[in-house]
Amino acid sequence: MKEINYARRLWLMLIAMIGLTGSALLFNFLLNPFGAWRHRLVSQTYYRVRAGHDRVITPYLLRSTRPNTVMLGTSRVLMGMPIEQGMKDGFLNAAMAAARLQEISRAVSIALKNPRLKRIIWGVDFFTFDQRLKSNPQTFARLNGSLQLLIQDNLLSSEALDSSYHLLGRALQGRKGLDRKVLEPIPWPADFICNRFAHYPRRGLAAYGDRGALPQVMLEMPLYRGAVCCDAGLARFKAVIDEIRRAHVQPIIFIPPLSRYELEAIRQDGDWPRFQQWKRDLAQIVPYWDFSGYNPMSGTDTMFLDILHMKPEVGMTILRRLLGDGAAQCPGMKTVLDSGFWVDRNDVDRVLAIQDQREQAAIEEPNKYSEVVARAIEQSSRTITAASNQAFFNASGP
Repeated sequence: MKEINYARRLWLMLIAMIGLTGSALLFNFLLNPFGAWRHRLVSQTYYRVRAGHDRVITPYLLRSTRPNTVMLGTSRVLMGMPIEQGMKDGFLNAAMAAARLQEISRAVSIALKNPRLKRIIWGVDFFTFDQRLKSNPQTFARLNGSLQLLIQDNLLSSEALDSSYHLLGRALQGRKGLDRKVLEPIPWPADFICNRFAHYPRRGLAAYGDRGALPQVMLEMPLYRGAVCCDAGLARFKAVIDEIRRAHVQPIIFIPPLSRYELEAIRQDGDWPRFQQWKRDLAQIVPYWDFSGYNPMSGTDTMFLDILHMKPEVGMTILRRLLGDGAAQCPGMKTVLDSGFWVDRNDVDRVLAIQDQREQAAIEEPNKYSEVVARAIEQSSRTITAASNQAFFNASGP
């Protein structure tokens, strides 16, 4: 019987492992699924920012792409103005779920290094000005150019390998395998937006009903409860706006739509005066479009995916308005556009007075929104502790 050479077998296994690992590294580098490098072996059309990967991919796209427009904000912008590839037609959606002001500030600094940049569109959220909301260490490390995370994320992770295979599969399948929304130009055409309004009216918040909305409200209750707001956040915001202007880039600021459930949570927690003052303070720094408040859209559940997020067709309409096109070509677009106010330091008091009047009118009679939020506050007060409240802010938000 021939003697087994264990040393030789071990070396062969080691060589095979090195070969497989090297092949995976090369495959990930060539396919570049997270866009960390500027080369594109596969057309950008087939790229996809998969759900939950935005905090990994966005810091790399900010450095590797050369858009003329960068969109920033929380998941309201990420989901409401969805660019599946992350970057398309000169628009980069660099929004991140629960994006902190510190993270957005760093993202702006990176974006301004791009000589082609013309404008930054920023969906500003009231809750992000809460000092309890701290930056995610790994996200901030990626934004700061961590070499260790660059290698781990893009070459060594199983997520990168899986994304590489999916990217290659989409490319081999061709354009016929892509959803129509992936191929539409940006800004999205009005007929495409109107088609979405017509075909998906009951999808999202409208399908949940009162019972479905209650657990959502309870889950998001810590978003505003006990907020420490807003002087430090406003100072940081002003510094970022000043930085954008010094770079001769146009800042386009808007406040995203809030559902009546979220507005009621703000009001019933006693934060409405601070919310309005925050808007007044913003107007002293930069003019903006305000789509929040008690308006025709807030009480139309068909406009929202859930209690926190606008539907894509809403965000697509808002983007057209932000870029100067205020034409409404269907009732859905008209509802969105009629809900927006242009606000500057000279007109802010008039706008806020209208919003205060609408807030008072909205609560004159009992309604499902106020009743659901009141039940949520009653039930959550029994279970939410200071520790769970802080845990929410360490990991969550829109």
